[in-house]
Amino acid sequence: MNINNLKALIVSVVLYSCIFPSYLYSSEFIPIVQKTHNGNQIKKIIFSPDGQYIISSATDNTIKVWREKDGFLVRSITSNSTNLIDFEISADQKYLASSFSGDEFMLSDFNSGSELQTISRNNHDANIEFSSDGSFIASSEKDSINIYSIGSKYSVGKSININSEITCLAITADDKFIISGSRDAFIRIWNIQDKKVVFEKSLPEDNFPLSFTVTQDNRYLIVRYANDDNLHVWEIITKGDGVNLKYFKKIKNKKGFHMYMCLSRDGKVLATTTMKAEEIVIISTSDWKVQKVIEVPDIISCISLSPDGEHIAVGYFENHIDLYNLNTGLLKKRIGSRELESRLIVPTYDGKYIFSVYKNVISMWRLSDLSVYKTFVQPYPIHRIALTRDDKYLIYSPVHSNDYNYRQVNVIETENGEEVAKIKDVKDYVRDLLVTPKNDYLVIGTYDGEIETVSTKNWKTVSHLLEKLSGPVSELEVTTANELIVSFNGDNTERINIFGIPSLNLLKEVYCPNTWFLSVNPAKDYYAAPKLDFNSIGLYKVSEKYPYQELKGHESQINTVAFSQDGRYMASGEANGTINLWETAGNTVLKKMTGHNGSISHLFFLSGGKYLISSSWADGLAKIWNIQSGENVSIVSNDKDWIVFDNKGYFDSSAKGGELIAMCKGLEAYAIDQFAVKNNRPDLLLDRIEIDSVQTKAYFYNKHLKRLKKLNISGVDSLNSFNVPELSIIGTRQEDTILNVNFIIMEKQYELYSYNVYVNDVPVYGSYGKKVSGKKQEIYEQVELSNGKNKIEISCVNDRGAESYRSVFYAENDQKSIGDLYFIGFGVSNYKNSTLNLQYADQDVLDLADLFQKTGDAYNNVYVNTFINEDVTKENIISAKDLLLNAGVNDTFVLFIAGHGVHDADNSATYYYITHDTDINDLKETAAEFELVEDLLRGIKPRNKLFLMDTCESGEIDEEVSTEYFDYAGSRGIRARTTRALTIALKKNLTRKKREFLLERDRYIFNDLSRRSGAIVFSSSKGGEFSFESDDYKNGFFTEEIINGFKGKADADLNGKITSDELRDYVSKAVPLLSGEKQHPTVDRDNIYQSLSFPVVR
Repeated sequence: MNINNLKALIVSVVLYSCIFPSYLYSSEFIPIVQKTHNGNQIKKIIFSPDGQYIISSATDNTIKVWREKDGFLVRSITSNSTNLIDFEISADQKYLASSFSGDEFMLSDFNSGSELQTISRNNHDANIEFSSDGSFIASSEKDSINIYSIGSKYSVGKSININSEITCLAITADDKFIISGSRDAFIRIWNIQDKKVVFEKSLPEDNFPLSFTVTQDNRYLIVRYANDDNLHVWEIITKGDGVNLKYFKKIKNKKGFHMYMCLSRDGKVLATTTMKAEEIVIISTSDWKVQKVIEVPDIISCISLSPDGEHIAVGYFENHIDLYNLNTGLLKKRIGSRELESRLIVPTYDGKYIFSVYKNVISMWRLSDLSVYKTFVQPYPIHRIALTRDDKYLIYSPVHSNDYNYRQVNVIETENGEEVAKIKDVKDYVRDLLVTPKNDYLVIGTYDGEIETVSTKNWKTVSHLLEKLSGPVSELEVTTANELIVSFNGDNTERINIFGIPSLNLLKEVYCPNTWFLSVNPAKDYYAAPKLDFNSIGLYKVSEKYPYQELKGHESQINTVAFSQDGRYMASGEANGTINLWETAGNTVLKKMTGHNGSISHLFFLSGGKYLISSSWADGLAKIWNIQSGENVSIVSNDKDWIVFDNKGYFDSSAKGGELIAMCKGLEAYAIDQFAVKNNRPDLLLDRIEIDSVQTKAYFYNKHLKRLKKLNISGVDSLNSFNVPELSIIGTRQEDTILNVNFIIMEKQYELYSYNVYVNDVPVYGSYGKKVSGKKQEIYEQVELSNGKNKIEISCVNDRGAESYRSVFYAENDQKSIGDLYFIGFGVSNYKNSTLNLQYADQDVLDLADLFQKTGDAYNNVYVNTFINEDVTKENIISAKDLLLNAGVNDTFVLFIAGHGVHDADNSATYYYITHDTDINDLKETAAEFELVEDLLRGIKPRNKLFLMDTCESGEIDEEVSTEYFDYAGSRGIRARTTRALTIALKKNLTRKKREFLLERDRYIFNDLSRRSGAIVFSSSKGGEFSFESDDYKNGFFTEEIINGFKGKADADLNGKITSDELRDYVSKAVPLLSGEKQHPTVDRDNIYQSLSFPVVR
């Protein structure tokens, strides 16, 4: 249908008409964070008519569109208005209509996401219904019905006012009639052409209709009443141009009131929930009998049936959606369960770090390389945070809850997260926290109008208000004269009080409307607060009632204001997501910055005034803005992972943080992993906002170039598109342990480059797959299956490095075969340069070899090969791969290295394993680059691969910390697995500042190994630590506990087998205990799908 305008027929009065704007979303992919609604309750869910998408809304007032097959979030829709009332999709899947309490009615193109029209209303619309042909929309506005005509099929008719609030609407399947229910306990049927009532039925006065729906065949109206436990079915009888209702059937509910109901689009299945609120009743409309009852784990808030009646989507009060198969009653998948946000933020006063909060987890972001530096897990979810002015302590108050004492304030060290104080006897729920400029007092304001000052020297209360305020504290600020300004709402009037610090003696009381938030210019004696209309800012001199200047130019409600520390700039955040940057000297707007998907909740300038930090309740993101260029990057985290990205899709993250974002275009969505070759660019993110970290950027850029070189991609210029190749499976056929797969790969714009098959996350054809060319290929492959269940993925890559969507399927191999075990170990204690000598690295290899030799009964054969001391050379590392030529897919390969590991001083910070004859001053030519060792794991048949490393990165440790480790080792009679000679030599070569980014191995940029080999990699210590060895054990601590684990200490379930998960859990706890918490083993790369199993060695 050709759309020219949108008309609103109000069965009351007004016609709206307009031309649609030509604006469409960008044709490029955009990054969308894969996170659930921020609200606590899913309010409504519906399926798209084709069943491919699930659309949801929640108490965070966003509409989200999820792809049903994989749960990808492909779109998130917000409005400047405060509350989402209702939404609906047209039967032809062209349009999405939504209404908001800000009296807006919006029509969007569902496929492109473009906004077609927004209409301002006198009151908000509810009960939105599309006609079956998509030509008009019916909705209720208090006591009238609105008809929004798409095109010009319908014109304005006679005004009709029902004189009672409308509770529900339905359109008959033939699009001729509207059925309304209202609080006056009437059901009425309206002729759409002349707007006249053609039938009405009165009901008992207190039993008005709450909701109803019409079956697809136009035969029945199903009604849920306000005070009736049953559903009622009315037969719709049509005669010519007339229609009426005839009572047909009561659907009884033995378990109480029907809470929610929905009908499949084909009208064959009715679903309803009961008062129990944790079960769904499925009813067939052919005989109106109960077919199935499905129990669910949480309290239901809404339901929706798929168009084919095969599945039901269930929304919960706990903000996620479950999809159930109606035939089996089993859960198919969970959608939108990933909680993620960085809404509550505060930067350090030195401008080096940013703290963000997710529930009870505090993440400490380092600005110099845009990564999460530390995380602190607290006992309670966090409501407010503040920092002492010296950045040593972080102060927080808990979220209101009856499960714990929320009337408290906790103080932790920013260095290690340890609690140093707890202020227990706070009078009420904390509303705001403030540390005074001299860093001598903490001020606490509460919801019941109490204020107290606390000394930051001993964290003891100094004073309380003699008489609490007459309303809740809104905001605490401090003047240049060290006077406390408190805004609060008391006796239905908004005002500010000014108090002395720390005595809290009242100095002045000023009535000042709309000061529910304010911000003091730290360099001048005035503050900023919103004006009465909330669309302009007043500048007030302290102690004066009226503003001396008004700043206009905002497009929506102002929610927050902040000043830079030098007072030069001011920023104001609006409800529509706009940030206005002002220069205070002339009070002029320098620029408007957009990027948030909704209302701004917090603003902070970093020290120096170059950067601004913002956060939004609507999208849950924090953003770091360069105020000169206006460029920004987004940061967000949860309790496990973090990600930073820009609006072009460049990103960096924790090792598994790539799962937190997808690249979307229209309703297409792809995992960010598929664009990682082009988009995993921490160096470009640092450039985006002009962070001065030359060494860090050079390192990450060289990591990117290395990746391109390995993929045979010529350079950055070739990565100029988000175009993704396509792959489709034609068929599969299993013959014993061989799976025959037939598939087509296709590239529309560029050339095909390679494809690969992954079995249990292990690449069958090595790191880089099989080379192909052209634009379309039909491929036949035979894949040898591993024992048991096999997860099989196939993908292809174009010559720009973009990967197709991975096709995933499963195959079972019931023919269990006993494999072989291969162990290859390298260990150096005696170096050509004797100043590098260690004591037990060679013994570690021999002891592990002996251990694995004793596992012979569990394998067909055990092959052990050891290289120690002078045999550990680059040549022997390369040739060791030949020892695996006869290995099979069900065999297990354990690779072990022990000795020194160091980073070079070059821009790439290349990591080397120090061989026997290494010249520490010429690492490139004499040491074994880590890629060389890593290559032993790639392109080999065994899919069970474990890589153990008992080395450390001593060259990157601070001299002070290094001395501490050596002194600790001496006091314990143990040795660090490094030498002072090596440490001194490395420091001499490394003349630049400490490279902290090398110690953070849990980053996506280091994910290459897991993608290329499918191995589990277990390291003896994390970055910035030594690994230790001891005469008592004659082994390294890591190796000692690996051996103990295999001898049974890691057998948590006592089944005689050690899984890789059990080994990791045991060693990760045992080594810190053995080392006095100085050494912490880590899983640097992890194949999360594959879990290896070894026999206990007796």
